[in-house]
Amino acid sequence: VLVASTDGRRITSKQVA
Repeated sequence: VLVASTDGRRITSKQVA
């Protein structure tokens, strides 16, 4: 599952199983 989280100023993309 690929999730993109908007952390206020920046966007962090992380892949979680």
